[in-house]
Amino acid sequence: MNEFFRRQVRIFTILVSLFLCACAHQQLPAPVTVSEVEHFVGGHNTGTFINDDGYRIYGQTWIPAGEQKAIILLVHGTALHSGTYAHVGKYLASHGYIVHGTDLQGWGRSEGKASKGYIESYDEYTQDLERVSADLRNKYPKLRLYGMGESLGAGVLMYGYLKNTLSFDGFLFSGPAFKPNPALLGIRAPEFLNSINMSLVAGWGNIFPGWPLIPTDLGLKMTIKDPVIQEQLINDPNNTHTWLPACYVTAMVKAMGYLDKNIAKIRIPLYISHGEEDNLIPPSSSQEIYDRVSTNDKVLNIHKGMYHATWLEAGRFEILADMKNWLDNHYQ
Repeated sequence: MNEFFRRQVRIFTILVSLFLCACAHQQLPAPVTVSEVEHFVGGHNTGTFINDDGYRIYGQTWIPAGEQKAIILLVHGTALHSGTYAHVGKYLASHGYIVHGTDLQGWGRSEGKASKGYIESYDEYTQDLERVSADLRNKYPKLRLYGMGESLGAGVLMYGYLKNTLSFDGFLFSGPAFKPNPALLGIRAPEFLNSINMSLVAGWGNIFPGWPLIPTDLGLKMTIKDPVIQEQLINDPNNTHTWLPACYVTAMVKAMGYLDKNIAKIRIPLYISHGEEDNLIPPSSSQEIYDRVSTNDKVLNIHKGMYHATWLEAGRFEILADMKNWLDNHYQ
């Protein structure tokens, strides 16, 4: 292994740490004050199933007390879990939407191979989601199904859709993981150099898949401003606090390469939120998705003053209300 290769991997570890931990979300919701969430009167179910590889996969569902308009399959970001979005599930369920959140294989309460984050291909994620979505459609056959994902979750949903293993009636995304380019001290590497570094790290994961590469807690401290929220994340036992293995980066790079080649095949309604000051995935990444998808039914909102996790930051309920209005115009 030549020294140049090792040096590039070490340097890019810092960059990837920022990106992956942003996928894990920069901020947890502040104390909830919105009535639909604080006084949620709908149902809440939890459950597990055993996937094809023998791992127990966890999920939870927020169910409206009254009218049921549509189903939403909600997928979390790196290192967190479905419970991070309890406020999203309660809010949308309060407005008639069944929201099911799944802990992806190897995250949260779901089991996985080797260490946390160890994944060989996004196909392992989408195989589990295929079963979840089929169960939801069987249980609610008259309702439309929407895929909702933040960062990593959005990338996984797009990948499954383009691979024809997942079928949806529309997408709602926040900071979708398409073309990450972390900024250090406000400066992003030129796109060609960023691509080279990503490829080098992916190559490292092919050779040493279990190599501990990304320190998640350090990344959280680097990306979260509020020390109280930092402490909440670090003390949450359902978050991942170990180093992420190199193979996770390898799987991510391969999946994003596939998305880049096939993104124009997305033909369903699309809603994207992106923080204007996102230092992990530039707004230009979502702009490219918006420009290249084939559907004409699409929305891209760039939110001023926001970082990566727009559904979790201050102002999140304004965004959720806007998404709810979008869904109200699409579910029938």
